[in-house]
Amino acid sequence: MSVSKGKFPDSLDPVFAAIMKEPFSGEAPDIRQELFGVEKSTKSEERVSSISGLPKPSRFTGTLSYSNPDQGFDVTATHVTVAMGVQITREMWDDDQHGEIHDIFSGFRDAFHEGRMDDAADVLNQSFTANPLDFYNHTENVALCSNSHTTPSSGVSTSSGFDNLSTAALSATALAADRYTMRLFNNFKGFPIDKVPNLLIVPVELEDEALKIVQTRAGLDTAAGDANIQAGRYRVFGSTRFSDSNNWWTANRELLKKSLRWYERVPFETDRMESFDQFNFKGRGYERYSYLWLFWQALLGHQVS
Repeated sequence: MSVSKGKFPDSLDPVFAAIMKEPFSGEAPDIRQELFGVEKSTKSEERVSSISGLPKPSRFTGTLSYSNPDQGFDVTATHVTVAMGVQITREMWDDDQHGEIHDIFSGFRDAFHEGRMDDAADVLNQSFTANPLDFYNHTENVALCSNSHTTPSSGVSTSSGFDNLSTAALSATALAADRYTMRLFNNFKGFPIDKVPNLLIVPVELEDEALKIVQTRAGLDTAAGDANIQAGRYRVFGSTRFSDSNNWWTANRELLKKSLRWYERVPFETDRMESFDQFNFKGRGYERYSYLWLFWQALLGHQVS
């Protein structure tokens, strides 16, 4: 397929004062900068492992007690390759009356940005699915948001402190419960991590409700005008990329960026050439990347029916 006279006759017609390319692409916020720690990769895949902390010390009674950490879970991120090409006939290139044909290749940057943002959002869109097909494999083999999280440390009960999955719809009451629940998330050894959530992640359909909850100072859903203790505690991040209009997530942003890793194997690049025999201008875009999650304790997900 080529950009040719038959498909774009208006571009060769000087009668038109101008032909405008839609100005909407490439404007989406960079989800990676909000949720991920981003780093370079030099390998075909990235493998990350984890190790537990030490247990609580025991009382010294004359003989030193020795302890050790435990080997944690491994995650392997496999880079995907993303590529696209465009061909423009030499005739179209020569006779372009308005400049937008010459500008087509510059659209690669916006197009690849759009695809990259969809992939970045999928870490949450697929957060209720164990090891989705793209990108990574986690040896715990449960979903990022799950009520079945485990620990590699023997003798540690997972009956409480290992559940980061909820079905509650977004409300001030549910958000208050999240703050309590997340502080009681346990590490591998069964100790509460006591990390306070400070990020509320929502689809665009819930953005107004989220902002109302965290910005109303007093009188939220009460005629008594009581102080709203959730006010000012959270930053709200909303996106059109989240595929379910009811699901939402609470997170500690600093811990989240340590737990979600985005690997840039080959940054976005473009190239162009002229085909000698076909008299076509050819352009292409190319990049490789992957992501993974290592620790679930940064996030509490709500899968709302």
